[in-house]
Amino acid sequence: IDTKGLLINSTWPELPAPDKTLTGQTDYLRNLANTIRSQAAKAKKKLKKDPNVLKIHVSTETPEWKSVVLNLLKGSLESKGEFLDNKGLAASLRTNPLFQKNKRMSKNAMSYVAMLKAN
Repeated sequence: IDTKGLLINSTWPELPAPDKTLTGQTDYLRNLANTIRSQAAKAKKKLKKDPNVLKIHVSTETPEWKSVVLNLLKGSLESKGEFLDNKGLAASLRTNPLFQKNKRMSKNAMSYVAMLKAN
């Protein structure tokens, strides 16, 4: 420890401030591990055998549709001080050519927004 004097006279160590980014990343990984375990258990029941392969895709870029959604939310937050409501967001997505091609992508975008708003 390399301190001099009596232990009873020493002070508590100084702790660094918590890193919110690191805490958020840790929470995400814990939730992901929990989801993977629960999905594996469901697959085991359904397939009657242990699933032994897991593929995780990691990307350094945000998918284009997520970027569009994030930019819409950011723009509304900067201009109005609050997020777009679901109706306004759906209308904005309908005008975007990326979402006009694929209706399922709009559903994914709305569930993505719900997850963002919840966190």
